[in-house]
Amino acid sequence: MDPAVKKQALRTFTYGLYVVMSKEDEVVNAFTANWLTQVSFEPALVAVSIENDADAAD
Repeated sequence: MDPAVKKQALRTFTYGLYVVMSKEDEVVNAFTANWLTQVSFEPALVAVSIENDADAAD
């Protein structure tokens, strides 16, 4: 990934409600998060806040 594009993408996160999705094979899971922050630039990592009893919908 182009480092300039990655930096721009990681800096655009603002406060709000986020939909976090993952896909393994053909199974897609999603959940909402109300807090997200950059943890590391290389590798690109973010941390999200999830309620303890939250389930990912599939």
